[in-house]
Amino acid sequence: MWLLKLALRHNCIIGNRCKKFKCTSTGYPLDSYSEKRFTYALHFEKIDGTEKNVAAFLNDLKKDKAVVRIEINNNTVFFLYKTKEKKALPGQLSHAEKKIFHTKPVFVDEKGYEHWEICAWDRDDITHFISFLKANTKDLYEFKILQLRKTKLTEIFFPQIMPKISTNQKKALDFAIQEGYYDYPRKVELQMLAKMMHISLSTYREHLRKAEKAVLPKITRITALRQKYRKK
Repeated sequence: MWLLKLALRHNCIIGNRCKKFKCTSTGYPLDSYSEKRFTYALHFEKIDGTEKNVAAFLNDLKKDKAVVRIEINNNTVFFLYKTKEKKALPGQLSHAEKKIFHTKPVFVDEKGYEHWEICAWDRDDITHFISFLKANTKDLYEFKILQLRKTKLTEIFFPQIMPKISTNQKKALDFAIQEGYYDYPRKVELQMLAKMMHISLSTYREHLRKAEKAVLPKITRITALRQKYRKK
């Protein structure tokens, strides 16, 4: 697996506004389609910044004539826009190149730079994609390759599902689960777990709390999503 990290700046409906209103955006280009000589692009974005700047950003986006449909919830926006441009838009290039896929959401900084992290099985596919991107992005002002390297699958996906924690934190969490610390009624206390692992209580407690802090929010979000879709 090959990993490419890049930054680019172009004439973008999101990037231009991030620069104008001093905001950042994190989101995904979801899909695109063609209809009656137009290209339609569907985006999901989370806009961050001061309350005043975010409100100005979203209000300005709503007024954009290219925006066909838009739904806003606080600082999260889901919108569809259209263009007659023949060249592909960066958000859709990874979908056009089927051998390329995003590993993280696209992040746009306050200067309007888009930060991408994408992967492919072969380096040749990455190289071809770079050329494709440069040739098919309208008004490409800047393009920087930040990193290109071979990597393992675990470095890309599994940390997104299970947060990256240290070896000691993982051992503390696994041991607590194994010995029944999270059972009801609880089968063992922290002091005994620390003694069994041959470390001090304060050290064991620190490892476990850091592991819980990293893991529990992920579990909560996954549970909430499951409940949401079960109700539908």
